[in-house]
Amino acid sequence: MSAKTPYKEEKEGSNSIEWDYISFTNGRTDQKDIKKADERLIDFIEKRKVKYNLGHIHTGVIGSGDIWNCEKDKIKYLNKTHNVLCEDMETIAVYSVATNYNIPVIGIRMISNNLILGEDYNKNLGIECQKFIYKIIEDLIEEINIFQK
Repeated sequence: MSAKTPYKEEKEGSNSIEWDYISFTNGRTDQKDIKKADERLIDFIEKRKVKYNLGHIHTGVIGSGDIWNCEKDKIKYLNKTHNVLCEDMETIAVYSVATNYNIPVIGIRMISNNLILGEDYNKNLGIECQKFIYKIIEDLIEEINIFQK
């Protein structure tokens, strides 16, 4: 996604909450580039929520773009305005490629710190989340193999 700022005269300042996020995909302009996860993959993940007891699993919107956001007001704005649960810089690229090639896709993100809650990075939580996601991927591969036999 790209950011489009409103017109402002010199010395009127800047306010990132006023920015809009747009895409210039396939010659279109001023359209938000919204990609959706594959419903079958969402269902697959939803069934595994009960197996994770070190935190919470949330299903929703990942805000993804070429921005590393550390502004609490902007984070809250994106959550309120676009229902963004978390942000990253990679998911939109993966979704774009997968969508272009008709590959089912889902973004899974582990959150091991939270700027809004003031939580520091927790390396151990990150490692445990990685193990859980790895297990989900193993389960998915096994399920795919069962259907291909």
